[in-house]
This record gives sequence, C-alpha cells and structure tokens, in this order.
Amino acid sequence: MPDTGKPRLPAAERLAVTRARLLDAVLDTVAQCGYTATSTTEVARRSGLTRGAQLHHFGTKDQMMVAAAEHLAARTRATDIQARLAHLGSGPERLRTALTIMARMFIGPIPAAYIELYVASRAHPELRPALADLDVANRDLVRALFGDQLLARGGPEFDQILDLAMYALRGMALDAHISGEDEHQRRGALILALTPYLERLLEV
Repeated sequence: MPDTGKPRLPAAERLAVTRARLLDAVLDTVAQCGYTATSTTEVARRSGLTRGAQLHHFGTKDQMMVAAAEHLAARTRATDIQARLAHLGSGPERLRTALTIMARMFIGPIPAAYIELYVASRAHPELRPALADLDVANRDLVRALFGDQLLARGGPEFDQILDLAMYALRGMALDAHISGEDEHQRRGALILALTPYLERLLEV
C-alpha cells in the first residue's frame, strides 16, 4: 500500500469516526424518509460504508436508532453557539440575537429527525431514555443562547418563559414539513414577539 504521508489515526479514533459517520447518515435518513422507512441498507448507502461496518457498530435497527438519539444529544451539547455569542455580553443585542436563533430552531433536518424519533418512542420505549437526555441538552442549549448573566437577571419567571418557548418550538417542528416558508416566518415571528416583554423583564 503506498504511503500517503498522512498519519494514520489510532484504531479507537478510527472507530469513533466511522460510528459518527454512520449516525450522521441515520439522522439524515430519518429526517428525509421518516423513522419507519429508515433501513439499514439506506443508511449504509448514504454513509458510503459497508453493511459489515454498520453491523459491527449496530447489530439491529433498534440499537442503531437508540444510538442515533444519543448522538443527536451529543451533537446538541457540542454546539459552538454559546462561544459565538459570548462577545455580545448581556445587553439587548444578545437578547435579540438569541431570540432570532430560537425563531428558526424548529426548521431543518435536525428538528425533523428529533420529531421522528420523538413520535417513534411511543412504540419503541427503548428510545425514551436517550430522548429524555436530548431534551435536557436542548434545554441547556436554549439557555446558553442567553448566557448566565441574563438568566440570573430574569430569575424563575424568565426560566419558565424559555421552557414555554421550547414547547412551542417542538410543536412548530411537528408539522414544519407541511407548511411553507411564509408560515415558518409567521411562526418565527411569534418567538420574536417576546422581545419587548423580555427587555422589560430583564431591564436591558
């Protein structure tokens, strides 16, 4: 085999990369095709890996789906949003930027995959612990948008408003696939409409 000059990754790291590649393909397939139509064959095709590699990591579809839910939670925790917003401090610009990000959080492949897994958990209870963990990760992500100073300033009332907004976003994600961009913008505007109220609450 020719020497490419690139250092070879350790075996454990190669396995982790392959596993992440497979799970990203699972989430893409679930988002586009739905939970029921997601097959191990299609995941292997999308990942560009062999069925053997897939079976090495996940013996069954159920095991693969549980791992996908856990992977989604890990991806949520690994987001760099908080770091990108840190320079905004704790003033009105931070508040408005955070709400603007929230206003689009119900659209896209990740929310679609989340909803598919969430609905599937009614018939597949083995998914529930991973999805409960994902809900915690999503809650932490939303709070990271605002930063510790705004959270402390708002107190319990602000915390409750953020939880209510998260439940609303989950509902918006549920049928986002049958609504167009105009409706998406209208729904996002409902989140942005919180701006003046929160500015008064937080005194920013």
